[in-house]
Amino acid sequence: MKKYNFDDIADRRNTNSLKWNVLDNELPMWVADMDFKVLPEIHDAIIKRATINAFGYSEIPDEYYDSYIYWWKSHHDVTLKRENLVFVTGVISGLDTIFKYLLNDGDKVLMFSPNYNVFYSCLNNNRLIPVIYNFEYSNYSYLLDFSKIEQLIIDNKPKAFLLCNPHNPFGMIFDDEQIKGFINLCKKYNLLLISDEIHIDIKENIAKTVSVLKYHFYNNVIALLSPSKAFNLAGLQSAVIATYNNEIRDVLQSGVYKEDVGEPNFFAVDVTIAAFKYGDEYNKQLNDYISRNKKYLEEFVKKEIPTLHVINGNATYLMWIDISSVSNDSVVFTQQLRNKTGLYVSNGFQYGENGKTFIRINVATSLENVKMCCEKLKAFVLGK
Repeated sequence: MKKYNFDDIADRRNTNSLKWNVLDNELPMWVADMDFKVLPEIHDAIIKRATINAFGYSEIPDEYYDSYIYWWKSHHDVTLKRENLVFVTGVISGLDTIFKYLLNDGDKVLMFSPNYNVFYSCLNNNRLIPVIYNFEYSNYSYLLDFSKIEQLIIDNKPKAFLLCNPHNPFGMIFDDEQIKGFINLCKKYNLLLISDEIHIDIKENIAKTVSVLKYHFYNNVIALLSPSKAFNLAGLQSAVIATYNNEIRDVLQSGVYKEDVGEPNFFAVDVTIAAFKYGDEYNKQLNDYISRNKKYLEEFVKKEIPTLHVINGNATYLMWIDISSVSNDSVVFTQQLRNKTGLYVSNGFQYGENGKTFIRINVATSLENVKMCCEKLKAFVLGK
């Protein structure tokens, strides 16, 4: 069995990296991509593809879709067919297409809060109205109340339910019963269920993530899938829209071409095939490493910065930290943290009003960087 060295991260400074375009003394742990080197077979696939030495338009072979079919069957117990999948350049491009071609101006969309910040802008850009269910927050944990969710549907009559599965920003895994509960609510009230599952393969190895595609008792269900989070491929623009509804698929297949988001990056096909074909062991070891990083940060905060509280979900490489004992404004907190220590993390307010006393930290980096992050956070909080 090959052993992958996740301590040996890529040097991303001075590479036009969005994340690492920072001052020399700054440590960026904000945007959701990883510092780990990619699976060697992915690197090899890019080198091989580059030797063609002409970078024109590309088609999408059946092998691309077959790689998704294999991965979702072997990792998520989901049986997909080629006709269920529509290529799109990214999950947000796919979501934007879904909004444009399946909903109308002024339609309401149910979503949770706090939630992935780009969801809000995507809704706004398509003139859609969010109907917000605020997670129940008690004793430093989040809970769902299905009766309140249902009442929101009754009172507001949304046309769709937008889910982030597993949940960003705090890594909550929705279990089988919750996923079935979401689908049942959508079926009962005729809502389109849209599930962003880009983080579904980043989890504790003992944990089980559940795709909405596992169940077939309601047909108006769409999932957005991509290898970009699990294999660090965000810059290569590869994703699919997955649905068992042929009518929806046809509308979206036409839509992605009209929106010019249905043609692949020159490298997108090859890296996706390599990731799903060769990435099983890499994914397991990656998840173990991330789990260790999360555990280190959580235990450090508990011992060294007890005024903060980590809300540690079992999925994603994102850590959600309650700072309410030391600050009521995460925007100011994170700005001061960066200015004084160089630690660059995400403020929680961008994920919703109820995230204003939280920060989000990305631990998909070396343990050394996580330790440095902890020391900077400690110095700032104790020095306030």
